[in-house]
Amino acid sequence: MIVRIHPQARREIQLDVDAQYRNLNYFKIKQERVNLYMPLIERELRAAGVPLDLKYLAIQESGLISNAVSTSNAVGFWQFKQGTAEEVFLRVDNQSMSDKISSLPLKVLLSIFKSIIKLLTIGCVH
Repeated sequence: MIVRIHPQARREIQLDVDAQYRNLNYFKIKQERVNLYMPLIERELRAAGVPLDLKYLAIQESGLISNAVSTSNAVGFWQFKQGTAEEVFLRVDNQSMSDKISSLPLKVLLSIFKSIIKLLTIGCVH
């Protein structure tokens, strides 16, 4: 598969990349998080038999900040919103959401991913 990136999108991506290097301390902290969490995430992804590229979702969604909260109140590494978390039986309260750091939310995410792939595969079979 060939991915073509529109020139404007390429410029936007480059601006984001440049911003990562502008503050060396920020970059080092992010690198430390990657070194700490990626082996754990990769282990779970391998065990589930799904593409390892899913690991980048956690970086994009939360910057690997376990208590990250978005402007739409999505929480944790994988940025589950309260409604979604409740649908998949993750604990949500003022003190904690199971998504803060445990591997349970990743397992839930992998289960959802596998279900989507299964549906897409069934839909493609004629």
